[in-house]
Amino acid sequence: DLLPNLGPEAAEGAPEPLLPESNSWAVSGGEDGTLRLWNLEDTSCIRIIEGHQSPVSALVVDWDDMLALSGGGDGCKLWNLRRGTLLRAMAGDGRGGCHCLAGRKFDGGEALGGCGDGSLQVWDLTTGEAKSSVAGAHPGGVWAVDVDWVRQHAATGGDISFKVWNMKDWSCLQRVEGHPGGIMCLSVDWEDFESLRVLVGAGAMGADDRNLRLWHMKGKKPEAVPLAGSRDVLAHMCAAWTDEVALTSGWDATLRLWSIDKCLVTRALPVAFGRVRSMAADL
Repeated sequence: DLLPNLGPEAAEGAPEPLLPESNSWAVSGGEDGTLRLWNLEDTSCIRIIEGHQSPVSALVVDWDDMLALSGGGDGCKLWNLRRGTLLRAMAGDGRGGCHCLAGRKFDGGEALGGCGDGSLQVWDLTTGEAKSSVAGAHPGGVWAVDVDWVRQHAATGGDISFKVWNMKDWSCLQRVEGHPGGIMCLSVDWEDFESLRVLVGAGAMGADDRNLRLWHMKGKKPEAVPLAGSRDVLAHMCAAWTDEVALTSGWDATLRLWSIDKCLVTRALPVAFGRVRSMAADL
């Protein structure tokens, strides 16, 4: 049975609904604007949250505190999943919506959002106010972000280029072009900033080797190694850099597991329902 959602007026003081005991949770964001909390142990949906007035395009979760950040055409919002309560709507809803998100310490921390008008926003999750912003980071909209919160560096992509930023003053440290169709996703190995590796997925139609490339950023001129195998737009990725493993998906309806250091597909899994719209994985 679905658990009731507590409204904002009950955010303080009301007892929290008891969630079923489970070690396996998932949250999904739909085209209908809802967030759904799933118990994966019995595949039941236990809560539906009417979150956005447009499709949910970004979603990240702090599982320790059961807090979620979601993004859509009406901006970025912070949720208490235990209560089904909206905790905060982030300032800056008039920026073309929020397409991608990264966050830390959801209970009192901060989040970086990539917006449809090409801007970047850093929000204080306690107040919902913008701490800093960058206008025109990517003219075609920002579709991918990855953050090193410790060193305060960020990588963003959206048009034919990706950029590496110093978040302390938002100076652009590097810009790399050459991704037809626009960058859809990226992941950065932040372990050694002097020898960064960046895995980039792009939106070229058809079997274009430039849809997935591994960039070596060391030196004055970054070098790219194509990872051949994708047959269409590559929209999503997850990477476990310590294990040199990545998982990708996109419009060719196939999940692919990659060996990053060998630049090879190690397994391909066809998806029966068609294009993969979003993805998360524990690699």
